[in-house]
Amino acid sequence: MNQPKILIADDELSITKGLSAVLSDEGYDVVVAQDGKKALDHLGADSFGVVLADLMMPKLDGLALLKELQRLGIPTECIIVTGQGTVDSAVQAMREGAYDYIEKPLNAEKLNRLKALIPKALEKFNVQQRNRELSSKLEGLTHYGELTGQSEEMRGQVKLLRSIETRVIRRLGGKKEITVDIRVVAATNRDLQKALAENELREDLYYRLAVVEIFLPPLRDRAGDIKLLANEFLARFAQQNGKKLTAFDERAWEFILSHNWPGNVRELKNAVERAVIMTRSDKITAADIMPRHIRMAGETSPPMTVPEGASLADTKRQLVLRTFASTSGDAARTAKIVGISVDDVRAELASLIKTNGGMHVAEPATDDGSRPRSGAAKTKGKKR
Repeated sequence: MNQPKILIADDELSITKGLSAVLSDEGYDVVVAQDGKKALDHLGADSFGVVLADLMMPKLDGLALLKELQRLGIPTECIIVTGQGTVDSAVQAMREGAYDYIEKPLNAEKLNRLKALIPKALEKFNVQQRNRELSSKLEGLTHYGELTGQSEEMRGQVKLLRSIETRVIRRLGGKKEITVDIRVVAATNRDLQKALAENELREDLYYRLAVVEIFLPPLRDRAGDIKLLANEFLARFAQQNGKKLTAFDERAWEFILSHNWPGNVRELKNAVERAVIMTRSDKITAADIMPRHIRMAGETSPPMTVPEGASLADTKRQLVLRTFASTSGDAARTAKIVGISVDDVRAELASLIKTNGGMHVAEPATDDGSRPRSGAAKTKGKKR
């Protein structure tokens, strides 16, 4: 980190010249302002680690300058320079956020004290600057914060309803009602109308919140967004982790576009971040992006075998059923993976149900892929 600048704000030319020379000899980059207004202009246009502000100067005195810095949110550490008759005011400035104060006249002893104060003030400024940068990075990871709570106090849905409706609150233990401007954004993955019908959501809460209702479909229903989001997360996490990754390989894309993503955007974001951190390749592979439990299931599950003499219809049915099971019963996802229509998937399922209801059922294949010698079919529901 570069050494922050120091601003000297004082209308006494002898003091600004002397301080500027002393601090420049100490290796600091020094800027001088002849009054409080010019000092504020400098502080708003550039970054200064410390400002030495005379308590009594024209246009804007030291205390007023400190208050303006706080009001505008300009980061710097303020050391007040004061005469003997204004020490009480300098102490008041410290109570309001000044780092410290130093008295005039600035003799050798006072200058030595100032030389010791400035590095400490700069250290505080640098720590706070790093904290601000870290907070900014953390905010960049997500567009919204998270609120969590399972206590009875969080569930208690009557005082909240009244506050939303009347826009009036009362502090804990207080007797005075306070008017507030409330805007509530509520989100859920439940079917609201179904929840209302089953009495799982209070109607009075729903009608207080449902001024503007926005339906955001799950990620699996907006496949066009999956590739866009995956590329955005890849660029973000590659930059944050200092890796030169710009693409997913073909098998990684196959998994990304076929996975059900029950955790929606958050699951996709976490998967890409994990892949960026763990990969040792110049591209994200399927092994990098695929969750461990899915990867291990794929490694341990037996390959699909087609019995000798099986018809194309039987083979297609087996493929559809196995894919349907792997997608946790998602007909649309199954159709996309297999390359058939959703109606075809449903037809195969209906055919299976009809077959199990008393019609022909193919015997399972043996370990070597052939059918049992006892016969290729059996009849269910008949007594012999």
